[in-house]
Amino acid sequence: MNGDFVTSQTYPKGYTVNDEGVKEQLVYEQCDLCECNGDDSSYFCECHQYMSNKTFTTIHELVSCLPHFPHSVDLVMELNISGFNFGIIPNGSFSNIPYVQTLSIRACNITKLEPNAFKGLNNLSELAIVDSGKDKEGISILNYHLLQHCQKTKILSLGKVRNIANNTFFALPKLIQLTLEDKGILEHHQIFKSLHKLQILILNGIGLNQIPGAILHYLPFLTELHLANNAINSLQFDGKLTTNGHLTLDLQGNNIKSVTKTDMSQFKKVANLSLNLADNDLEDIEPNYLQDIKVVDILSFNKNLKLGKTNALKNMLESCKGKPIKDLQIAGCGIVIDKFNSSFLEPLKNSNLQSLSIGYNLIDRFETDAFEPVKSLRELDISNFMHISSETFAPLQDLSTLRIHDMSVLPTKKDAMNVSLIELENLDTLFLYKLDFSRIIFTLRRYIYSLMYFKLTDMGEAFEAYHDQVLNLITNSYLFSLDLSGNLLFRYSDTALCELFNGVDTSEFRLCENYFKILPDCIFQNIRAQLIDLSQNRITYIQEGLFKNIPDIINLNLAGNSISLIDGTALTVVGQDIQIENNVIECNCATQPFTKWLRRRKHQRGLVTHDKFCASPTGPTNEELLKFELTWVQCNMEAFVRIISLSVSSVILIGILTASLLKYFWRDIKYMQLVRRAKQHNGYIPIVDPNDNQNDILIDDIQDDEVYDAFISYHSEKRIWVRDVMTPELTKGDVQFSLIHDDNIIPGQESYFGGLMSHMDRSRHIIFLVTRGWMQEGWNEFEMDSAIDMLTQTKRHTLIVVLMENIPQKEMSHKLKLMVRHNVCLKWSEEERKQRKFWRDLKLELGKKRYM
Repeated sequence: MNGDFVTSQTYPKGYTVNDEGVKEQLVYEQCDLCECNGDDSSYFCECHQYMSNKTFTTIHELVSCLPHFPHSVDLVMELNISGFNFGIIPNGSFSNIPYVQTLSIRACNITKLEPNAFKGLNNLSELAIVDSGKDKEGISILNYHLLQHCQKTKILSLGKVRNIANNTFFALPKLIQLTLEDKGILEHHQIFKSLHKLQILILNGIGLNQIPGAILHYLPFLTELHLANNAINSLQFDGKLTTNGHLTLDLQGNNIKSVTKTDMSQFKKVANLSLNLADNDLEDIEPNYLQDIKVVDILSFNKNLKLGKTNALKNMLESCKGKPIKDLQIAGCGIVIDKFNSSFLEPLKNSNLQSLSIGYNLIDRFETDAFEPVKSLRELDISNFMHISSETFAPLQDLSTLRIHDMSVLPTKKDAMNVSLIELENLDTLFLYKLDFSRIIFTLRRYIYSLMYFKLTDMGEAFEAYHDQVLNLITNSYLFSLDLSGNLLFRYSDTALCELFNGVDTSEFRLCENYFKILPDCIFQNIRAQLIDLSQNRITYIQEGLFKNIPDIINLNLAGNSISLIDGTALTVVGQDIQIENNVIECNCATQPFTKWLRRRKHQRGLVTHDKFCASPTGPTNEELLKFELTWVQCNMEAFVRIISLSVSSVILIGILTASLLKYFWRDIKYMQLVRRAKQHNGYIPIVDPNDNQNDILIDDIQDDEVYDAFISYHSEKRIWVRDVMTPELTKGDVQFSLIHDDNIIPGQESYFGGLMSHMDRSRHIIFLVTRGWMQEGWNEFEMDSAIDMLTQTKRHTLIVVLMENIPQKEMSHKLKLMVRHNVCLKWSEEERKQRKFWRDLKLELGKKRYM
């Protein structure tokens, strides 16, 4: 882990999982050093020191950051630690994580192991402690006691060790694979005596000048010896090879120039030999060099450019005559042939050759009989040829894997040729790539029931020549893997793409390097696939619902695009692993739904790899993608400003409207307050029986200036109605009310105005009988003013307005309108039923409690 991208996992670092699988978070300050992922049965943690502000961390501190599981849990855990400066691995460093089966400690400057450093790792099967390089001290001493707790370890990798005891590997009785990344240990030959069960020895790239033969006789069960990328210049070695079973000898990337019979005779006891001499400098092979070899499984001479320019190639092929050889690899050997016919492979006629790789040479033409001597071929890799017969592949009835590639040639005037692959009924794997021309078209069977792996990539414009064949293949076949990368499919219209991929039924579907920018919604319609690989395109946006029609998808690769935005729900259908690293996801409001989903996905099954930091148009930022979050206001500033502006405008408008309404209704409001206060002050008057003795007590309590229940103001035209109708109704019923009106003013005793004011003041209610005549009479204004003054001063009068006629408010004075709207207002009617209601309502108003 280098800090460039991070991993989203099932249980994040710093969590404990109990027996019921309940995750309980633990808080550790240093837990940002590790990234973990896994599921219920396996777990992988990688811890790397990449923080510039953290210079020292102990192993105990680091282990405390890892997910802790109960010891009873059946779990396989892999732990990789690198980049720290531990120095020492103390006793009991890993005792709290006994379920670790693979432990790798690299570039941590380990100089000392304490005796119980690995105590508690009861199931450790793979261990690596590697510090190599001139600037590293290495482990000061390694012996039996330091590895005594690694009894079950089968795979061991070591770097620089300054001193190693001869008994060291007796502590590892089950060791079958040993990797040495520093050649210093090879100087101690005796330590290999205890490795009699070792099967694989890896000594790649450690600067060896020769094969370490001195240790080989201690390894009777050795099956693989890897010596790649050293400086070995000969197959000769001192010592004796004791293995007599299968042996793979990997010497690719060395400086071997020749192979002789003497060299190969050292392996004569080997039952099956696989020899890899790729990428050396071979220029001489002795005739009959395989004389002492019984069976050859793999013979690889790839990338020996001088091999085809000398007799070495001929000697190599002639030496194979009559020898069982399964796999021959001579790709990139500088072979130049005008006409490749049966004579070239004739020496291999009886070798029962299963696999042949002859690509990256210069072959002008493959003749019809080119592969006649090797009818047994099951795998063929060819490239860089100009012409081929239409029936070249006909003899290869058992062929299951065919790779044809790198055939970019100059234009020719010859007609296009169809090369038939129809006869290959057992074809399982077909790879056609970098055939950037359409002069040679390979014709496929319409139905290839055996075909499982189909790769048609890097065709450029030539893909159009295969369009119909691909469409037929997709429609009629189930393919485990379908790869159509690098075919410039961005040129296709949305409709054409959707038609091409409609009905794809595969497990793995790859569409890399097609320069897609925006994928149409229908591109994955009616498709079945578990893996979709869209890496290395130019996709900028992943929209909602793009993958919704792929119910079985469990792995999605979007790495290496130009994605700046992913919809928050677009990836929810992916069951397990998602790769999104090396994109340009920006941290903005539109990204927030995706980052929230990413944080939630961190606690679910599956692995999500993504860039650690957000991007911007100018490059990476310091904002971490998982920690990015904006408030609603930040994401909706324009709307927020509009809302604030609208709110302020509304407040101002409401204020203006309120002020206008207050101004318009100010008199009503003030009058309403007067009426309300008067009603609250007056209360209610009890209705009593006049014949009841208690009534005398009540009357005695009434103040002398409050004698009458109501003062009646009316026009003379209603005098008879008041005398003959109203007065009898109110004064002679079961409940008798006392009334007074201007007729009761006694002339001579008081002025008319004084008497009128006195009568009104001595009344609990004032009744205005409103008619048009009353409205036109001047007295009514005086009486209304007087009534309002009394409301203001005494706060105890209740006004009752009786509309004797149907008078619209527009004909009324402003004062009368106030009274009609805010005081009790009753309407007289000539209908008997309404009259009964009128008298009932009037009596109820008169009977309300008065102010005592």
